[in-house]
Amino acid sequence: MTQSDSGEYRNVAALRRVLKETFAYVQVYSHLAEAALEGMLAGLRSEYPDRLLAVRGKAEVDASQLTARVDEAWKGTIAGEVADKVRDIVSSAVERCLIDMCSVRRQALASIAVAQPSNLIQIVLSKVRDEIGVSGADIFTEILKMGSGGESSPELRKLMSVWYYAFYGDDLVRRGDIIEVDGGLGLVVTPACDLAQFPKKAGCRLTWLRIVPFANGSLRELTSSGGLEFDQVGGSIVSQHGKSGEAIILLPNMPSRVGSRDPLEDNMILCHSWQTTFCETAAAGRLTYERTPSIRRRCTLAEPFVAAAIARASAVITSPAAPDIPTSERDRLRAIAAERRPARVVPPLPNSAISRSDEPDAARKGHSAMAPLPAIDAATPSAVDVGGRAAASEGREQD
Repeated sequence: MTQSDSGEYRNVAALRRVLKETFAYVQVYSHLAEAALEGMLAGLRSEYPDRLLAVRGKAEVDASQLTARVDEAWKGTIAGEVADKVRDIVSSAVERCLIDMCSVRRQALASIAVAQPSNLIQIVLSKVRDEIGVSGADIFTEILKMGSGGESSPELRKLMSVWYYAFYGDDLVRRGDIIEVDGGLGLVVTPACDLAQFPKKAGCRLTWLRIVPFANGSLRELTSSGGLEFDQVGGSIVSQHGKSGEAIILLPNMPSRVGSRDPLEDNMILCHSWQTTFCETAAAGRLTYERTPSIRRRCTLAEPFVAAAIARASAVITSPAAPDIPTSERDRLRAIAAERRPARVVPPLPNSAISRSDEPDAARKGHSAMAPLPAIDAATPSAVDVGGRAAASEGREQD
């Protein structure tokens, strides 16, 4: 192996590019000693521990054994044929989106986007989403059939982080920004229209919800200082979380620094901790981070999570009080809900119970013209009862 100008072996640099730009499993096998190769691959293995398989000696394995190891690693993933189909669908969707957008003048696109690059990005993504929804339904259904569950992993957490949080390259303050403020974190909840005319509509006051770590220490502190207990994780970030009810909103797998998803951390929003920061240097018009030097954006909570989180926190803080239902009334209502009246099902009449004119007399001996009908409660007829009566009438007509 020869080294490049950067000091990295050229073969290792090539493998790094393959692992970074494609979903590939790499199996290194060589006549060199395993220890020597592992030393060269140490940095690469720390970045791709699952897709860089263990080094094997040429004397230990043959080609079929190497293939079997890669096939085994692929099991349970969308690698291979499924990934190729997804890649083709997404590529075609992007191309069709560009075709449609090229037919619109630049001035019109700028007008639609209201001079905000993020709006233009959303337009592109919305078009791609619609195109994929039309052409890619079958392949994505195939992916879902692969099952659910499985254990958490660094790769799964990073994918969840991409889904939940976005990094914006502009300087605009937007609703849903997760900001570093007052030595901690906060979620910006000021409406977009107020941020657009910040001094005039918001009075230079930025409203945000406090975010704290979701960790044993902070949970114990919430219990000891505020009496808030936590004993269960709900089905979504805005679900009721055990004894804490709706007092917190979970924000798992949040980037711990700007522009990077390594490492990730878990946090939570305190729905009762609404805060405001006075931005005295804010100029007329749109609020920017340049005008708020004491506040820094780490990332932005993406849709639909930001809308759900703000709606939940707003509902908690504005929830009107109502008197409890008396215990006796609750018991009575529970009893009504618990009542289950079994449906009356009338079984179909057997063919042998109906005498047919085309049967020989000997075959009809010992049989009545009609089997006795089950008892029917005339006071409370059901759809099944009606069907039973219809069957009975039909039987008489045949007789």
